[in-house]
Amino acid sequence: MAVLVITPLISESIRLPGIVGLIVGGILVGPNGLGWLKNDIQIELLSTIGLLYLMFSAGLEVDIHLFKRVRTRALIFGLFTFLIPQFMGIAFGLWLGMNWLGAILLGSAFSSHTLIAFPILTRLGIVKNEAISVTVGATVITDIAAFVVLAVVLSLQQGALSPVYFVSLFAGLGVYATLILLGLPRLGKFFFR
Repeated sequence: MAVLVITPLISESIRLPGIVGLIVGGILVGPNGLGWLKNDIQIELLSTIGLLYLMFSAGLEVDIHLFKRVRTRALIFGLFTFLIPQFMGIAFGLWLGMNWLGAILLGSAFSSHTLIAFPILTRLGIVKNEAISVTVGATVITDIAAFVVLAVVLSLQQGALSPVYFVSLFAGLGVYATLILLGLPRLGKFFFR
């Protein structure tokens, strides 16, 4: 509880958003820091909720009209920021002596990234900048691609990989993207009208 109260105050006193203090405080007392909190199901749940909150708050700040204008650049930038770390991670994993699946997972871990700095960009008032919109779009693309790689590797490991799996995976992604990009803005307009 002290981390929840103190770290945002410290963070804001040095002109950073309070959420940055929460993230740093969580890392400090968590299982990979001082180890005061063990990595159990409750901590994983809280960390997932925190990540979802961060992504949700970033999503609220994104100008969808600006994002539509820069979507091609976001797609290209997202593909490069996914593929380059992915291939470098695979090469590094193979150099370390990992098998192919382990090396692919390592590359996937290298290629996904997060919007952890987004609260700082919001505070600076530069989230309407085209470069920021391109970067946010690219982050979404890299994270989706990393999850697709994870799903494929897990299916390969379990021996459940088939053409039907790929069709259902990409069909589901297509339906989801269509609902989010086309349906959600219309639903929002209807709701706020």
